Amino acid sequence: MPTLRPTEGRAAPARQRPPLRAPLRRGALLAAILAPPAAAAPLEGYVRDPDGRALAGVEVQAWDDQLRGVATLSDSGGAYRFDDLPPGRYRVRGVPPSGMNQVWRFAPDALEFCEGDVVPLEGEGAPAGRADLWLPAGARLGGRLVGPDGAPAAGLGVIASAPADETGSRERLTFTDGDGRFEVVGLDVGAGLPSWRVHAGGTGWPDQVLGGGYDEAAATTWRPPEAGSIDIGEHALLEGILVEGSVVGAAGPVRDGTVTVYAGGQITSTALDADGRFSAVGLPPGPVLPWVTAPGYALTYWPDVDRPTEFLEATDEGEVLDGVELRPPIESTLTVQIVDDLTGAPVAELGALLYNDTQTVGQGDSTDSAGELTIRRLHGGSYQLFLWGADLGFADDWLRGGDGQPLPIELLHETPDQRLEVRLPPAATLSGRVVDDAGVPVAGAAVVVLRADGSGEAVRSDEEGLFLIPGLGPGEHQAWVEHTGLCPGDGGHVSVYWGDTVNPDWQSTLTLDAGERLAGVEWVMPTDLDSDAMGDRWERAHGLDPEVDDSALDPDGDQYSNLDEYRMGTDPQEGTPSLACGCGGGEAASLLVVLPLGWGARRRRRR
Repeated sequence: MPTLRPTEGRAAPARQRPPLRAPLRRGALLAAILAPPAAAAPLEGYVRDPDGRALAGVEVQAWDDQLRGVATLSDSGGAYRFDDLPPGRYRVRGVPPSGMNQVWRFAPDALEFCEGDVVPLEGEGAPAGRADLWLPAGARLGGRLVGPDGAPAAGLGVIASAPADETGSRERLTFTDGDGRFEVVGLDVGAGLPSWRVHAGGTGWPDQVLGGGYDEAAATTWRPPEAGSIDIGEHALLEGILVEGSVVGAAGPVRDGTVTVYAGGQITSTALDADGRFSAVGLPPGPVLPWVTAPGYALTYWPDVDRPTEFLEATDEGEVLDGVELRPPIESTLTVQIVDDLTGAPVAELGALLYNDTQTVGQGDSTDSAGELTIRRLHGGSYQLFLWGADLGFADDWLRGGDGQPLPIELLHETPDQRLEVRLPPAATLSGRVVDDAGVPVAGAAVVVLRADGSGEAVRSDEEGLFLIPGLGPGEHQAWVEHTGLCPGDGGHVSVYWGDTVNPDWQSTLTLDAGERLAGVEWVMPTDLDSDAMGDRWERAHGLDPEVDDSALDPDGDQYSNLDEYRMGTDPQEGTPSLACGCGGGEAASLLVVLPLGWGARRRRRR
């Protein structure tokens, strides 16, 4: 079903692994634009149908082994080209536009990511990589949508969808015409593929799935004949519920503002009229929660609170929930001045969000050139401030007190111009290189550094195995590096933990001081072709098969699996005495030492 839109209030940072940063810069892992390095090679090819006709306007996507992707369009002759891609292994997918009756494929004509050909790019001076795509004709699915009264439902979006792999679901989009009719083209209905669901929605209508209403699991599915068409007939849409009410402030009706209403898993927004009233249509039945944002007033959830606490109910299709009244108080405001603790200079372009004391709703912005930002629409109460400063040499972290806990910030009720000065100490950084046990750089390895509360950073190594993690707060951290192949045959590497160990139970604590620059760290990751979490060299040395997952086997019958023996450093072919510590920890950990490399480098290695 369609994804919910974000609300005015943001949720607090999740207490889990932070989002991965692109090497040496901020960026998303999935569908990230890869920075063109100096050593790069082009990737090119053609997009054609099975008869050899050129297909123009097809989106061609190049995905690396870590599901980072870039995209371009095929030209009028069906040709495409990527310049300056980082060296690596790529799979190429063609996604035709919604109006083209072709199906998508991975080069040359594979259905799924792992079935596509791998195109290696070796870097500057190497021949260009090549991947040609052959996109078969798809099937067509049509029908007609009407309202409960039988009138045509014109101008609605219609999406046919079917499950796919990690690179996304298969979706094809169209719109209903003036008579409510639609036709979706380019549906893939080959052997072994799932049938298609049809979603519909638009202004004034709740998002729904044909045959299942608001329950996608109950939806009707259709399978047109291969390269043929099917008419699924006429379908009456559910109209949803209507939520109406008013917004009243201290001086009477609030006439300038927006009310957002959540109901049944969907959200819609509507403006207040001249009488302070609102009307929200096109939502499914279920729990209902309205909230209002208006100049000069606090962001307020029904009926008059600063966070979601209770819901209204509208359980029946077509129900009208009237008389809903929101009562926002006059806003409190907080101006935050952020300066560098060492220089006293203002810190510009630093993001900050002020969360309530349960970290469920947050509001904020970025500092201006004077290092200030003013946060409005606040209720009085206790807050906590989260700062994103890693790109500026500071930590992505809560503003903390002397006890290391998030610092409470108390705001007075209905009070403007409250101020807070924040002096930020410099953050710690960790940098170095990731290589395999033959010394070859490992690109795309995830290097993760976390504190006990889940704050921290994660990056991926670049094509030379280099990484830089800025913005680390002081204190104790767990640190590890991991790299797993996505597909059989892609291979990967064994995860390695701080303390030079492949055993997560034996890892050591990484302690960082404010402003510390810990450079020259080298993580050495054992290669692991069969992705069974055991190094290939170790498997060969102990008579195991590095191309088969044999981690759960116990050839010496000592009740320790091969994986247990690998992590303990014992021989899987010779009985291992019972250890009081089980698999991990205990005195055996003292055998794992940090190997000095000179000039302050630290090496993380396991055979």
